[in-house]
Order: sequence, then C-alpha cells, then structure tokens
Amino acid sequence: LINYFLPHRQAVLTLTVDSLGNTDEQTSITLTLAFYSGLILILLLCLYPLVRRLMLLQESARAFGAGDLNARLQPSRWSYIGSLEVAFNQMAEQVQSLLADNRLLSRAVSHDLKTPIARLRFGFEMLEESQSAEQSARYLARIGQDLAAMEALINRLLDYAKLEEGHIKLDMQPLNLNHLVAPLWDQLVGGRHQLQCELCPEAAWIEGDKHYLSMLINNLLSNAERYGQQHICLRTVRHKQTVELSISDDGPGIPLQERSAVLKPFVRGSASGPHGHGMGLAIAERIASWHKANISLDTDERLGGLCVRIIFNACAPTQTAH
Repeated sequence: LINYFLPHRQAVLTLTVDSLGNTDEQTSITLTLAFYSGLILILLLCLYPLVRRLMLLQESARAFGAGDLNARLQPSRWSYIGSLEVAFNQMAEQVQSLLADNRLLSRAVSHDLKTPIARLRFGFEMLEESQSAEQSARYLARIGQDLAAMEALINRLLDYAKLEEGHIKLDMQPLNLNHLVAPLWDQLVGGRHQLQCELCPEAAWIEGDKHYLSMLINNLLSNAERYGQQHICLRTVRHKQTVELSISDDGPGIPLQERSAVLKPFVRGSASGPHGHGMGLAIAERIASWHKANISLDTDERLGGLCVRIIFNACAPTQTAH
C-alpha cells in the first residue's frame, strides 16, 4: 500500500500492489516446477542408456542360464558398464570352454577305457579256456599289459586333474633353463634315436617353478621319443627379452589344422596313430600358461617332424638362483 499526498488537489493518492505480489508467487512456483521437471528429464535421459544396458545384460544372463551358451553382449563404446559387460562375456567364454572340455574329456576317457577293458574281458575268457601253462602265461602277460595301459591312463588323468586345481601354489624362482634341461636330457635313453642337444652358451634365466617346468619338459621329451623315427633335437636360445626352448623330432608331425586342438586333453593328431593318450601337450600347455609362456607347434625345418617351441620371459638372476 502506497499513499501519496497531492497538495494542489488536497487529496491522497493510494496505490495497492496486492495483485503484483500474487503474480510473483505464481511465477516462482511455475519456475520451480519447470526447473525440477527439467532436472528429472535430464536424469532420465542420462539413466536410459544405463537401464537399457542392464536389461540387455539381464536378458543375456537369463539366456545363458537357460542353456544358450553362445549368449553374449555386443560391446558398446557408450556403455556405462563396459567393464561389467566384458567380464560377463569372458565368464561366458570360460564356462563354455570348460563345458566343451568336459564333454571332450568324458568322450575321450570312455573311448580310451573301453579298449583295454574289452581286451581284459577277452583275455580272461581265453585264460579260462586255455589248456596249457604256456597259453595261460601268454594270456596273463597280455592282461598285465592291458592293466598297465589302464594304470598309465589313470595316472595321466590324475596329473591333469592336479593341474586343474585352482589352489596350486607355484614356487616361482629364477632358474637357469640350461641347468634345468641338462639332467632331464641326460635321462633319455638313446636307443634308436640320435640325440642332439644345443644349449645356448650364455645363461638362460627365467622365472618358474622347478617341479612343474621339469614335468613340462619331460612330457615333451617323452612325446619326441615316442613319435620320433631317428632324431631328437633340443635347443635353448637366449634372446634380448625372452628365452626359447624347442624340442624337435623327425616323426610324422601334426597337420596345421589340428595344432590348436591337440593342446586340449585327450586329443591326438591324426598322424599319431594309437600311441599315447593325448595328454602330453595338454599338460605342457597348461604349465606354460601358468608361467605366462607362449607355446607353439611348428614343423622343424631340418628334421621335418614336430617342433614344440616355448617362449619364456627372461629374468635377471639373484643370489639364490639355481
């Protein structure tokens, strides 16, 4: 309320501002509502991509749980949960690989056990029908061979099962690969093979577990001894940042299209025949992966057979190195 005296008229001019106050309150309410509405709209626009990706992740998880092992999330550069999506895809790949390996393992074990079991049954039947001590001794010898084959298969299974255990602790320490290889190489019986060992003149230091690396090398040497015709060659090479171990033979080798498959348990190359159980390279691959080493299968240029090459990261020796 404003009063203004008009002297020339001897009157008072009165001005009221009630209507102006009402207008300011309405405007304030309107602007407040507009502000919060805009804020909510912006939040919804920001949250929509996140909610959408979470729904896609939920759908993929449900499909995977329902048995669709190929269910994956397509990566998006704009996703807020990109790391979670990558983790889900990696988990799905690992689960699918484990299930495939289990199916392969069960089929291979079933196949490899059926043969000696069938021979054992036949051997016992023939033993019952044998009419001379000479025949009985021959059948008993065959039964013993079949039992030895089954025992070897079971031992291989146990070895691989130990490697699959997640709580294995490696005793990592600097090792001179030349010193590790030499005694294992000396244990080879030459026999029909000409053995050639080429160790690099300088020390080849790597970091690893002596027990499991010895197991890896023994498996590769056993394979070379089993499949090589006349020659077996072992080499170590010291590079600037890596150390290379290669074991070659002049056997039938492994075709290029089969080389990734034979690194899985109980998979044998088509040229290997009935020998072995298909576990040597699988064990070598698993131990190499523990040591962050790269294993590859090639054809040896000089011998013509298989060359298994393992590349280790080089390390510096310490006072306690062996």
